[in-house]
This record gives sequence, C-alpha cells and structure tokens, in this order.
Amino acid sequence: MIGPKPGGGLVTAALLMLAALSYACAQPPAQGPAAEDASFVVDGRTIQLKGGAFEEAAAPGSASKIKLQLTGKQAAGDLDGDGKQDTAVGLTYSGGGSGAFYHVAVLLSSQIGRAAETVLLGDRITLETVAVENGRLRVEFLDRRSGEAFAAPPTVHTRRDFRVSNGRLTPVSP
Repeated sequence: MIGPKPGGGLVTAALLMLAALSYACAQPPAQGPAAEDASFVVDGRTIQLKGGAFEEAAAPGSASKIKLQLTGKQAAGDLDGDGKQDTAVGLTYSGGGSGAFYHVAVLLSSQIGRAAETVLLGDRITLETVAVENGRLRVEFLDRRSGEAFAAPPTVHTRRDFRVSNGRLTPVSP
C-alpha cells in the first residue's frame, strides 16, 4: 500500500512553520515617516533637510554656516495613539557660531508634510539614546554639570521623557 508516511504531516507542518518564521524575521522593523527629507522648526525657523542635512551661509559672503543634520539616533513607534508608526529623531543645529545644539523631534504619521517642532536638549552634549517605549519618547544623553566649561567633556547621564499632546512634544517625568 502506498500512502503518506507516518508522522509525515508533522514534518510538513514543522517545515511550514520554519519557513513562516524565517520570513517574519527577515522583514524590516515597522517604520514611521522618513526623516531624511523632512522639515523641522528650529528656533522659530522652518528648515527643509535634503538627504538628512541642511547647510547655508550664515550671512551673505560669510564663511560661517547654518547647519541642521540628523544625528543617526532615531526610533519608530506610535507616539500619538493613532495606531500608526511615528518617527523620533535626534538633530544637531549650528547657527554659525561655536555651539552644536542638540534637538529632538517627532514626525507624526498623522501630520505628514507638516514641519516638525524641535525641542532643545543642550549644547555640545553627547546624544546616546532616542527610544519609543509605551507611547512615550525617551532620550538619554551626557551633559555637563551646571557652570562647567564647554571645553570639558560631557559626563553627567541625563534622561528626558516626552509624550505627544496636541501634536507637540511635552516633557513628562520618567
């Protein structure tokens, strides 16, 4: 008698499950709106990134440059409760002087095409983490003690948490 081998169904089921698991693991993580060409509001000015950066002369004929660029620290997750992925990003801004001002911003999936407001974290800090957890944004960085010179490396671990309220980042307690 020719027929299925005993236990053959289990082998087939196991192979199908393995294939499905491999496919699921190969899928990229969920992402929110892309930041590389987004617009951000920094110090009241709307700036459009191209390829993750913006640069222009601080004044006509000046060698000083106004720069805004992505730091590479970003995270995706639902921050406004609409069930869609949003994107949180770290940015550095220089207005042409010696400062390197670090900001954080959220690109909401419900506000695609609208410039994202930024929140200043500090000057010449070391941005370590941008994460989305339980509908909140967590940012961790190294800063300096109050009154410490900017020439000193930042060593003070600092954490700031935010939630989105009415489309804007609002600080909350960790």
